[in-house]
Amino acid sequence: YKVSLGELGSAETRSVIQITAGDEETAKKAVERLNNDEEPAAVSALLDLIEPISHENVRPEGILDPETSKAAFEMDDGAARAILGSLGNWYAIKVTNVTEAEKPNLEDIRPELKASCSTARPKIKSLTLYLTLKMRLQKVELWKKLQKPEMYPIPA
Repeated sequence: YKVSLGELGSAETRSVIQITAGDEETAKKAVERLNNDEEPAAVSALLDLIEPISHENVRPEGILDPETSKAAFEMDDGAARAILGSLGNWYAIKVTNVTEAEKPNLEDIRPELKASCSTARPKIKSLTLYLTLKMRLQKVELWKKLQKPEMYPIPA
């Protein structure tokens, strides 16, 4: 779990250019120009589209549209394609950089993990004891309330 949280190693990231197009044909024209290494801002201006969005070194959840994110993380570095987004918008997207995930070697970090576990156990035991006592006190308070029904009338 520490790998997925980014505490050990690092997650895969991508840099992605996203151009919003009005329709599939326009998105494909934008892709063609992106594949010819034209600048995304120039492509948007030439096709009379809004400014492109640049996602720099993001994880999948860093791209708001799930369909765009899924496509971007399936594509190779330098690839471009037109996609239909989850809300019905067409996009031309191009992956401009891929940083592969770095997963640590278990043997290299085994001593660190053992030390972490040995310090976590007492904390977990203390927390468990605290929560158990707190629940018991809450039960006692509830029992006391139920013993004094005049203080807690039941509405008619």
